[in-house]
Amino acid sequence: MLRKLLFVSVGILTGCASSGGADFGPDAGAAGDIDMIIRNQTQEVVTAFAWWESGARVRLGDVRPRSTRTFTTSPRSQGVMLSLNVGEGRGSRRPVRPETYVDVSPGDRWEWTINALQGATRAPNDITYRRISEGN
Repeated sequence: MLRKLLFVSVGILTGCASSGGADFGPDAGAAGDIDMIIRNQTQEVVTAFAWWESGARVRLGDVRPRSTRTFTTSPRSQGVMLSLNVGEGRGSRRPVRPETYVDVSPGDRWEWTINALQGATRAPNDITYRRISEGN
């Protein structure tokens, strides 16, 4: 399942997927962790965040230009969305909360590919995502 989305503002990726119910929260445990694989195809450093439907925005880390990093995180709610800060102005704009999230289950593996950035704010405008494998 591959979806391509255009972005209107910095730090939002929207979409939906299906999943079953499971235990969520900071203490979900290693067996319940999810992998978020971020492929940065651009020429700029991006800082990746997992923005949970419950409200928490958790910093995952930096992804260098033209590279891929895998981040493992404990699910904090059933829905998550990738949020980005881009380049030099990483802290200069307040991020906008996503309107929709992908449903996750503990053990899931998701991949996001950042294909292009646009404008002076370097807003992500061409990002694809897919579930690589389902967890519980």
